[in-house]
Amino acid sequence: MRTYSAIDIARRFLELADSEKLSAGMTNMKVQKLVFFTQLLALRSFNVPAHFEPSLAWDFGPVVFDLYERIRPIVHDRTDKSISLADPEVAKAFSDAIAVDDTDVCAIIRAVWDKFKNWTAYQLSELTHRSGSPWVETYRNARYAEIPHALIIEKGFGNA
Repeated sequence: MRTYSAIDIARRFLELADSEKLSAGMTNMKVQKLVFFTQLLALRSFNVPAHFEPSLAWDFGPVVFDLYERIRPIVHDRTDKSISLADPEVAKAFSDAIAVDDTDVCAIIRAVWDKFKNWTAYQLSELTHRSGSPWVETYRNARYAEIPHALIIEKGFGNA
């Protein structure tokens, strides 16, 4: 399995949202959570990360800082502003993303998308906040700290 950047994976989710006419709900927070769930499933399925950047335990759940900084100037720190590759500013921000073509990563992205595409950013955030989740375990010890891969593998989605 190949490891990509979080920006590459996020672009794939934006492509899926645009192709299914679901970009209205694609906020920075939702994209962050979809990317994290891709990382979680890749680590738990293959013991290989889907993206090489660390996931950090921020207030509303896991965040990849580089991805956050890529989207932030477009949404001007508004958590409710949707993004779409149809927007020239968004397309430009993701123009350096490479195509995700690894079969395993594509399958994980598709599984995450199919499961969570109709969830809101806040519902996804709540999922990351489940008792026993890697985010909870990291956040309670050190806010904004890196969520270790070993903890993601061990804890998964936390307690159901």
